[in-house]
Amino acid sequence: MIYQFINGWEGEIKVENYRVPWPSIFGDKITDNCFPEKHGQLYKNGRVRVVDDIHKSDLDPCHLNFLDMLQVRANLVVPIIMGAEIEEHQPDIDGQLWGLLIAHECSNPRAWKNWEIDGLKQLADQLAIAIKQAQLYTQVQETACQYQLQTQHLQTTLEELKTTQIQLIQSEKLSSLGQMVAGIAHEINNPNNFIYANISHARSYVQNLLEVVNKCREFSPEVGEFLNQIGEEIELDFIREDFPQLIDSMEQGSVRIRSIVDSLKDFSHLNESEWKSVDLTEGLDSSLRLLEHQMNQIKINKNYQKIPKINCFPCQINQVFFQILSNAIDAVKHRSGEGEVTITTEDHSPDWIRIAIQDNGLGIPDDIQSRIFDPFFTTKPVGQGTGMGLAICYQVIVKAHGGKLEVNSKEKQGTEFIIKIPCP
Repeated sequence: MIYQFINGWEGEIKVENYRVPWPSIFGDKITDNCFPEKHGQLYKNGRVRVVDDIHKSDLDPCHLNFLDMLQVRANLVVPIIMGAEIEEHQPDIDGQLWGLLIAHECSNPRAWKNWEIDGLKQLADQLAIAIKQAQLYTQVQETACQYQLQTQHLQTTLEELKTTQIQLIQSEKLSSLGQMVAGIAHEINNPNNFIYANISHARSYVQNLLEVVNKCREFSPEVGEFLNQIGEEIELDFIREDFPQLIDSMEQGSVRIRSIVDSLKDFSHLNESEWKSVDLTEGLDSSLRLLEHQMNQIKINKNYQKIPKINCFPCQINQVFFQILSNAIDAVKHRSGEGEVTITTEDHSPDWIRIAIQDNGLGIPDDIQSRIFDPFFTTKPVGQGTGMGLAICYQVIVKAHGGKLEVNSKEKQGTEFIIKIPCP
């Protein structure tokens, strides 16, 4: 049998080979209370104990009774000692007595032969080497496992750093874009206000000139004749008829420019980068106005339920609305039949506000739905998509606002994005 010490001189049998009718004691914890410290030290020093007959040996009565209880008549005990070369790896077991290799003769006394003793000693040495290798292998496995866990941790940290870097870059881009839009809106708004303010004066001036021409005709036939000749050359009658329409179209264009500038201001909230209370439906409508040029033959359904104002970063939320609405419009552009985008707002106070943007496009394939929020993942052709839009939307809603961004989609049945933002 192979016996391993576990706690002091208490141990258990790890391997045994026996013949019936002798009982198995495999797995039993056995303590030899008669085993003195000096015997342990002798085994550590390499002593081999040979007992041909326990009843004719110099064993003390306590130990004799212990062996008799195990039905042993003769035994051969060889120590299993860990070699010194293991010290640098496991100093805690260096020079220690790991266990014992024991041969028991239970039926009769036995005169142990030299080749049996030498064979058992060689086997004990091989066992010590094998045990040492097993311990080292276990240690290597544990170290490899630790390194693997560290590698996984580092990989997770790296991914988090990449995500943070992406967010910082995008935030910087949005900040730069906001400043640029602020300048553009200001530069457009000033001359447009000048144009708009002077349209009424231009209309009045031209009307006065036309009245002067009419008075001149009435005052002098010769002047009237001259004016008729010039009028034919410059198509005065056409100018008289077309000019009011021209002024009206200029006025409408100026109003349209003003509307676009207001939408840019509302959309970007360039001077409102702080956390503040806003009406989300205004952000939705602002985003829709910016996307009007893409909505040819696309029906927009608004199912707006009255919702309370919520605290958020307006610029970021509007970026989310713009991105998801833009994706929805793209999804229905090339479908057969009428494309529809439905926007629904719901009040689930005091928990959250729910906004759903649904299209009747071709839907998102099942095999890529789990990847649509990954940075740089896109199904658009090269040069038409960066793969950052939905990733940023997820960061804005989930990370920055503590909300939820969910998607429900079936191929050929459309897609629905659901935005849930916590209430104040």
